[in-house]
Amino acid sequence: MKILLTGASGFIGRELAPLLMAAGHELTILAREGGREVPSDVERLAAPVGEWVSAVGSRSYDVCIHLAWIATPGVYLHSEENEIFADVTLALAEVLFRNGLRYFVGTGTCIEYSPDQSEICVEDVTPTEPIHPYSLAKDRTRRGLEQLSVDAEAEFTWARVFYPYGPGEHPARTISSFLRELRSHRTVTLRNPGSVKDFIHVRDVATAFLKVAEGSAPRGVVNIGTGRGISIREIALRAAAATGADASLITAVGDPPYDPYGWHVADIRKLSATGWRPEIDIDTGIRQILEVLR
Repeated sequence: MKILLTGASGFIGRELAPLLMAAGHELTILAREGGREVPSDVERLAAPVGEWVSAVGSRSYDVCIHLAWIATPGVYLHSEENEIFADVTLALAEVLFRNGLRYFVGTGTCIEYSPDQSEICVEDVTPTEPIHPYSLAKDRTRRGLEQLSVDAEAEFTWARVFYPYGPGEHPARTISSFLRELRSHRTVTLRNPGSVKDFIHVRDVATAFLKVAEGSAPRGVVNIGTGRGISIREIALRAAAATGADASLITAVGDPPYDPYGWHVADIRKLSATGWRPEIDIDTGIRQILEVLR
């Protein structure tokens, strides 16, 4: 298939691009000018994000996998860039559908789901209630893409990714920040030790996107997670074990702040029906991150 991929130099895209190439797809990468390196043996369209529509021009593709979005920890939730990416995504999809695109795969977030869940998040069942500029922009994009795909009589999947982690992640992400402190035998103070999240290795995220792109997954919203939750305290303890640090270095604030996503786990029956399974366990993933940090 002819596939257009955005975000190829990002955390998920760096894992996904080689998988698409190994699977024999004809890959084109749409990237920002001056961005990080991407595979050299594929077609590369480079332009500022605001000029991506003109960069694509009249080119046609079978599938577009759109990963590009702002994702910098500490910034992305409230960034004004969220609305820019929403507008660019919809404009890009519109021109691609006009050029004959058959299938658009967009990237959503688990925090589109309503806060304060106590059960697993089920696509099309669990209500959505985005509360941050990031999730609000994602939700607006999903609704716009759904309508554009209907108008174009094309297909559309919205992949809601839970908590990706793995080697090469931003150093401010949860696991990397724990490992950096603990390997130096410094104290880690947990804000929400009891919060339970569905952490999924970035390699498993990439293989899930491959399944989705190749048309194996149902259309509409599809969760990408493991279906299993793990507490922040347990993550910290496993990071301590991996670094050889004393578990007593892990402490917690006395009065934990409110976490609207204190229990946040994906139902993955839709994705599992394709035969896809997460393959990398949390301890292996932690060791891989530690190796990179060294």
